[in-house]
Amino acid sequence: MAVLGNYEKENAKIILEAIIHKLRRVCKSDSDLKKFIKQLIIISRMRNLEQLTVKISNEMPILIDIEKDYLYNLGLQKHEDLLLEAKEALKKMTIEFTAKAKAEKAAKIIAKKAAREKAEAIAKAKAEAEKVAREKAEAIAKAKKAKQTIIIKMKRANLEDAVIMDFLDLDKAVFDSLVSEIE
Repeated sequence: MAVLGNYEKENAKIILEAIIHKLRRVCKSDSDLKKFIKQLIIISRMRNLEQLTVKISNEMPILIDIEKDYLYNLGLQKHEDLLLEAKEALKKMTIEFTAKAKAEKAAKIIAKKAAREKAEAIAKAKAEAEKVAREKAEAIAKAKKAKQTIIIKMKRANLEDAVIMDFLDLDKAVFDSLVSEIE
């Protein structure tokens, strides 16, 4: 939680290096260290330090295997499923075309089938894009709600607006907008 402290942005690298060094000393296994580094990266997002945290952790001899990350694997699985479907559809169309290439009627049937599959693929891709857009909008709304919650708690602690804006890395206009929505 030290990464969330109220310190100057210029000191972020020193603080992150100290946190990672301390984690290396206290962790008994590489798996524990990787777990805590992942948690640090997630927490560092709140201060917009995720990129610096990843950079520092990558410079140290710690290997975080992104291939074990849930979201990475989910995206990879979707990609593999779509690729397999495409390969199967291509294989099926190739067999059909080879078998019926001599007949014009068969060629027209295959063309119609391909057009329908293309339309279905476009519809499926559009639906997936809309789903991703909805999920993005929900994530933005959750982030906004989290910032509003933090503002409420920090105001209850009688912290000045400038301190809250610095902590959340907000400019005055965005901060005022969030506060007006809270009120």
